[in-house]
Amino acid sequence: MNTVGKILVVLNLLFAVGFCGIVVVYRFNREEWRELAESRKQISIVYAASANAAHQQAKNLREQNKKLSAQFEQFMINSKSGEGDLAKQVEDLRKQVRDQAEIAKLEILNREKAVEEGKRLQKEVALLAK
Repeated sequence: MNTVGKILVVLNLLFAVGFCGIVVVYRFNREEWRELAESRKQISIVYAASANAAHQQAKNLREQNKKLSAQFEQFMINSKSGEGDLAKQVEDLRKQVRDQAEIAKLEILNREKAVEEGKRLQKEVALLAK
């Protein structure tokens, strides 16, 4: 290879390296890259905040679920004990109704007997009056 060829190869190499340097500097200094990086940074901040809020909300809902479960269990326990009391009250009321029905039947019988006795007495008075 002669000297002119060697000089051209070296110049070609220098131009290629220089051109690559210019392209790299131009690309990184463009506004699009900065805006894109900033927008991605903002998006990541928003996503992080959203994830934290969702985590906090899930935590609050779990706590609320535990409280409601405890209240429900307590309510069920109370209703079971109240259920026995109510069953006893219902049975007592039924007994009272049966007793009142018996008393009412006896009163009806007594009234019928009194009416029959009154009729009998009227007949006796009528017979005595003759």
